[in-house]
Order: sequence, then structure tokens, then C-alpha cells
Amino acid sequence: MRRLAPAAALLLATLSPAPGLADAAWDGLSTPAFDVAGRREGLPHPIVTALGQDGDGFIWAGTQGGLARYDGIGFRTYRADPGDPGSLPDSYVLALHTDRDGRLWVGTAGGGAAWLDRARDRFVRVPVGEGGLPSPVVQAFADDGAGGVWAGTRGGLAHLPREGAPRLVEGLPDKRVMSLLRDAAGTLWVGTPSGLARLDGGGAPVAAGPAGLP
Repeated sequence: MRRLAPAAALLLATLSPAPGLADAAWDGLSTPAFDVAGRREGLPHPIVTALGQDGDGFIWAGTQGGLARYDGIGFRTYRADPGDPGSLPDSYVLALHTDRDGRLWVGTAGGGAAWLDRARDRFVRVPVGEGGLPSPVVQAFADDGAGGVWAGTRGGLAHLPREGAPRLVEGLPDKRVMSLLRDAAGTLWVGTPSGLARLDGGGAPVAAGPAGLP
């Protein structure tokens, strides 16, 4: 029989409950009761890339093969349809976000971004290219605090106001935006492959250097 190293044996002894102490509680934690959903249960693809909840309380699962809405009973699937401009712009979903009005935003791997018009059950797409998003690859969202959203793309950071055209933001350490966060003070934090940046009050982004953010 293989013997445990002293450190491993000490760790197991530390984690093991003392005899007679909360055995039932430990038993409950030892076997988590997860409900697992896959293709058989209605997901369009087994690889789930993003999760969200809209203003109506529905749970959304973005996958590599479509978007699924869970209503507590089953899934409804949304996929891209080249012949339908109100469909999902691309079936490979990278990011989901719910804004302060309860609208669901979807970022995709090749079709840009769109938000769901819940009244019509149709997606409203954000243009890509001149006057729109700088890249069709949208990987992150964050609220702007004024009814619009920030969209992080493979080609830069775009501000999508409640009304009006998208606006691009320059000065990031890398145009490939991987993650976004707007903190409680209203500061936007931007994660890129070349470092972290922050955007205060509509000014130019401040990048983190070797000594950190100023």
C-alpha cells in the first residue's frame, strides 16, 4: 500500500471531521446534487460559454452552437439564420449581459453583438465596421451607468449609448478586450492580453505599468 506523505496526511487529518461532529452535514457536502443539462435536455451545444438572467427572470445559456432560454421547465433555442435579420447574428456565443432595463445583450464570435427585443422576441443587431463595432468578435459587456453598455471586442472598446451610434475608445494597452467591469464608483476596468486599464469619467484610459496603476 502506498503511504501518504506527511504533509498530505496532515491535510487529510485537518479536513476530516472529528468523530461525532456534524456527520450528516459532511455527508450532504460530499455528494453535491447537481442537475445536469445537455443536448438531451434541450441545449443546442454541450459547451456552455456564457450565462445570464434577463429582466423577466429567464436563465440564458450561451453555447458554441446557439443560445438557450430556460423557463424553469425546458429550453428554447435561438440560432443564427442568414435569411432572418431578427435572428441571432452568430450561433457561437461568447458573452451575455443584462443591462439596467433588463435587456439581454449577446456577444458572438463572428456576428458582433445584439440585444433581445423581448416584446417582439427578435434580436436587434449592432452594426460592425464603419460607424459600428470595430470587430465582429465581442467578448465582454459592462453597463455605462446611463442606460447604455460598453462592448469589449477583438478590435477595441466600443461605447453603445442608449441612443446614437457606437463610439470607439482609444488609448488601451491592447485593442483585444477580454473582460470588462464597471465598479461601484463608476470606473470602467478593461482587461486585455497586454495588461489592465481603467477609464474614469469619460477620459482617456489609464494603463497599468510595471509599478501598477497611478
